[in-house]
Amino acid sequence: MLRILLTCLFLHTLFIAGAQTIQYHEGLTTFKESKNGQVKVGFKDKSGKIIIPARYDSVADPFYNGSAIVVINQLFGTIDHKGKTLIPFEYKRIIQQQFNLTPVQNAAGNWGFCSAENKLTIPCLYNNFRFTNKGKQLFVQKAGKWGMITLENTTLVPFEYKNVESLSPKQVRGTRFNNWGLFSPTGEKKVSYEYDSVTFTQTDLLDYNQNGWHGLLQKNGTIALTNTCEDIGDIVENFAATRKNNRWGVKKIGAEDWILDPKYDIIRMDSLMIYAALIFGNSSFKHWRLFDYTGTPIYNETIIDYHELSNGLMAVKSNSNLWGFINEKGEQVIPFSYTHVSDFYEGLCRVERNGEQLVINKVGDVVLNHQDVYLYSIGLLKLSPLQDKTYNYTIDASTEIIPVNETFIKTKKGTKYGLINTKGETILPLQYADIQIGSSLKTISIYKDKIWKVLQIGGRTYSVDRKIVSLEGFHDEMAIMKYSNGKYGFIDNRGEIRVAPQYDQVRPFSNDVAVVLLNGKWGIINKSEGWVAQPYYEYISAFKNGVAIIKEQGIYYLIHASGKILTPEGYSSIIPTKGGNYVLVKNNLNGIANANGKEIISPRYQSIVELTPNLFKVKENNLIGVIDASRKIILHIKYSEVFYDTRTKEFLAAENGVQTYINIK
Repeated sequence: MLRILLTCLFLHTLFIAGAQTIQYHEGLTTFKESKNGQVKVGFKDKSGKIIIPARYDSVADPFYNGSAIVVINQLFGTIDHKGKTLIPFEYKRIIQQQFNLTPVQNAAGNWGFCSAENKLTIPCLYNNFRFTNKGKQLFVQKAGKWGMITLENTTLVPFEYKNVESLSPKQVRGTRFNNWGLFSPTGEKKVSYEYDSVTFTQTDLLDYNQNGWHGLLQKNGTIALTNTCEDIGDIVENFAATRKNNRWGVKKIGAEDWILDPKYDIIRMDSLMIYAALIFGNSSFKHWRLFDYTGTPIYNETIIDYHELSNGLMAVKSNSNLWGFINEKGEQVIPFSYTHVSDFYEGLCRVERNGEQLVINKVGDVVLNHQDVYLYSIGLLKLSPLQDKTYNYTIDASTEIIPVNETFIKTKKGTKYGLINTKGETILPLQYADIQIGSSLKTISIYKDKIWKVLQIGGRTYSVDRKIVSLEGFHDEMAIMKYSNGKYGFIDNRGEIRVAPQYDQVRPFSNDVAVVLLNGKWGIINKSEGWVAQPYYEYISAFKNGVAIIKEQGIYYLIHASGKILTPEGYSSIIPTKGGNYVLVKNNLNGIANANGKEIISPRYQSIVELTPNLFKVKENNLIGVIDASRKIILHIKYSEVFYDTRTKEFLAAENGVQTYINIK
């Protein structure tokens, strides 16, 4: 009996649940019917009577205020309770009626509004909208900028604002977009723009961002590509790599057409072709496809790596993990058989196959074998236009070649070293245990029979103290030696000890001085072992342009090779720049010293960024400007951001958008 009661209770609950799934809106509910293999939707009343036959693809919104929003062929329209069309089926989207207006979106994505009589009283002109003042007016966005209109489409607030908000029925507050200026190299404003951001590209077009979407501007302010992209990458002539829905494609500038649909993880472009890649999972493994600028594949196979076209051929790596070469038409010229390749230059290319370095020509013939490759690269082997070989120096297969610099080449056979020059002339035969070469082209250190000696190229050989256990190459005609006591000193180019072996560490001579460590402190000596700077310092950098950074008791200074302190006041930090200057930090403020160590801008700015060796972006009171090395103002310190184009020497500078109060009539 209990089982029967439970079964009845379950069936009753199931019936109620099933009944609750049927929802009626203004007395009607939807039903589905299959017609010619397609499912269509219609409406029934509570008695099950079909009121509107099944002829719609879907229902976007059920009946409300006497109409329902339905879809046919992906176009939206509205109908009444008898199925009569109220708003025609020509819209991309329709939203339920608000304040006696029905928002409709056209195929271009712009919004308009239909009246209670279902007439389009406000045309589809607007990117976005929201009702305000209890539905009495509309905030609408046009071309990415907000304004305000009446329900009759009369403009109350011009379309000039990034944001608008209602303070009262009679007053609106608008926030303008950032005001960007394009400035000449001397600081004259050429053009103004109003967008969230404007940045330089590698072309003469500008990347602009408005409401989170990127587009392209000509410098005169004309829009070249509307801001419908999440990001913009490479730009080549009339084409731009753009990102949409987190995928990259290629658009034609001006025409807005997709040359390649946005479905790739990476897009790169050059003047010849488009390189598009998909990345698999979280790995770095990529599948590349090559396209021309009509979107037609150049090479029908996927590749996993490539080099750009060089000397008429392009190296590509197949799925077999081997390299081959194709031409710009995508035709395979040299088969996939190499583990490593470089680029073709003057008709030749260095490749690796089966562990051997080779040089091939443009039809894949081997021109240089494994040993000839290096001889050719350093000029000891010449090739005629017909690729006939002429050796300046012959080395057997058991001899190792060790490059040193543009003048000297070490040779090694077994444990013995020799020396030749790049003309193929023998400097030293293969009989030395070690040869040390520094920056000097005149003097070298040689080691034979456990004795170090000094050799002047083309001149005499000098013996050195037998207690010297190691000897480095010569710089400034002085060489670092390590003595039997474990200390370091220097000898000159005649083998004489010029600096006694008493230092814990030393660095090579430069600018006729050397940095040495004595009793845990750094100092600077000259070639006569006189102190240029006493060993007081915790740190001394290498000299550059005759200037070094030193640190004493936590304070940093600049010192000249003569020993003169160039910045006697000292700083909490000194940082070399790429352009050869020095950023000076004191009390958390920044200044600049030039390459000669002279303070040219005192530490007064929150930050300094070197744009060129003579041009600096500075921040003060959280505002940015540009000054030159003579402290001349190029851009006044009043901007929220400044960008610099090293190619054109122009600036882009922004002032934050201001708030404006507008009275509504």
